[in-house]
Amino acid sequence: MSDGITKYLSEYTDEVVEALDKTKQNVAKEAVQKLKQGGSYKDRTGKYTKGWKVTHQGTTYTVWNSKQWYLTHLLENGHATRNGKRTKAYPHIAVIDEWVAEEMVKRTEEALKK
Repeated sequence: MSDGITKYLSEYTDEVVEALDKTKQNVAKEAVQKLKQGGSYKDRTGKYTKGWKVTHQGTTYTVWNSKQWYLTHLLENGHATRNGKRTKAYPHIAVIDEWVAEEMVKRTEEALKK
């Protein structure tokens, strides 16, 4: 009997891991699509907006800008200029980060109910 229970729990665990991985992959891809739509900033060349990618390593999905990664912090938070003033901040990553957190909870609950 204990072998049967162990086998059932192992199968259930595999199903849960698979469902979570699929959920993470889908949410990461959607986050990239949302970031590629751009924010309220002016992207002169289009490289920054087109540079958003998803990298998968192990069980982790990372959304990052492959072309102009150095602009993410500057655009998100603003920065000092040469003459001592500050530029306007364009918070576009934090919005997507909050959406990802909410969406992961919602989709994980849905996947586990099945």
